[in-house]
Amino acid sequence: HTAFDCGLRLETRVFTPRWAVQTKPTLLEGNERRFQVSYAREVEYHFLPRAGYVECAKLYRRHLIAQGVFRTLRERLKDQPELQHHVGAIIKKQYNGPVFDNGEIAKARELGVKKCVWVMGGWNFGGYDRLYPQRLPPNPKMRSPDGIPGEEGLRRTVALAREAGYLFTVHDNYSDAYRDSAEWSESYLAMQPNGERQKGGVWGGGQAWIVCPQEQLRFARRDLPRIRALLGRGGYFIDVTGAAGLSACYDPAHPHDARRSAELKRELLGLAKSEFGVIYTEGLYDFLIPTADGCHKIFIPTGAKHAPHEDALAVPLLPLVFHDAIILWDLRRSNPARAKDPKADKYLPLDGYVPLYGAMPAMLDAAGKHIAEAMSDTQLTEMLDHRFLAEGVEATTFADGTRVVANFRDTPYDDRGHVVAAHGFRISKFGE
Repeated sequence: HTAFDCGLRLETRVFTPRWAVQTKPTLLEGNERRFQVSYAREVEYHFLPRAGYVECAKLYRRHLIAQGVFRTLRERLKDQPELQHHVGAIIKKQYNGPVFDNGEIAKARELGVKKCVWVMGGWNFGGYDRLYPQRLPPNPKMRSPDGIPGEEGLRRTVALAREAGYLFTVHDNYSDAYRDSAEWSESYLAMQPNGERQKGGVWGGGQAWIVCPQEQLRFARRDLPRIRALLGRGGYFIDVTGAAGLSACYDPAHPHDARRSAELKRELLGLAKSEFGVIYTEGLYDFLIPTADGCHKIFIPTGAKHAPHEDALAVPLLPLVFHDAIILWDLRRSNPARAKDPKADKYLPLDGYVPLYGAMPAMLDAAGKHIAEAMSDTQLTEMLDHRFLAEGVEATTFADGTRVVANFRDTPYDDRGHVVAAHGFRISKFGE
């Protein structure tokens, strides 16, 4: 119940032939470099007659509903009209390039795509992952499809998308700062207990430094109204916020603990949501879901990078709890060969994970169009079940009667008389 400065890891092992189950709970104390354990906590155990992963997910879902913090997409649509354009849409992330659009608006029209949302990276002044916290004016090196550069080019691209019935928005970042920014100052950076400023990752702009969440809000209050004037309402994406864990800041000018870190993340997303109507973030912690409407880049935890064993099987805990409360898009599956061979592809093909997990596709092609249209109504319904039908074959069912079978094998699979191609999937309705 009070897990802002600690975590709980459960390790479960099944021993054969007696199928004895051993569960080892481990309380993870706060990392002293980031924050310190500062208050008592409470752990509540629930013993279930069938304690499979589906049952555990559904117990947690009921708990959140009882706490009043679970809000479905259908409920959100009542007071967020902009959200309707995102449900059942292809949501395409675009990265740095010379053109804001890259010809994708025309491509979507040619394919007959009904709903499409573009999230443009690199639109900001310095380009993708560069020169933050400055983000305005828009990147002068980029242009609209008809050649207009900078701010007017961005406005023109947004207008072209809306004329075609689509939505064009941007990828932004309030967490990172770079030394070569015209707005660089150590005064707004997060401070560690030892007085050193907190480093982030190394990205396109070089070494990033972490902006204190309180200071992130200051920049957001300054910039978000100006960005909305460029884009209009409809949607917005904030990178890192949902993917980075909780932290603390020890700068006397803007201190906070881990609990306040969670509140500040919610405030940032809430501020953006008030300006744009819909807010996405990268990854997701569940305490953000009452505010966030969608999340990008959820990793399917297979392979050595994300699982304790290379042969571990991923199960969809997040969608089993939150499928009808959050729009998932751009699922990714890590490639365990990456650790052994740096030249190996970073991600394996998605195969059938997108429809299997009830996510919206990020690919603008015939397959993406098919998934978006077939799963559009399903987006608003609960994922009821997930099971392994055979080795390499999985199925999920949803409350509207939709059933998805994904075949990850190299050979076809017979599903009730219907052939599911190797590395393919089948979407059907109840009774089909």
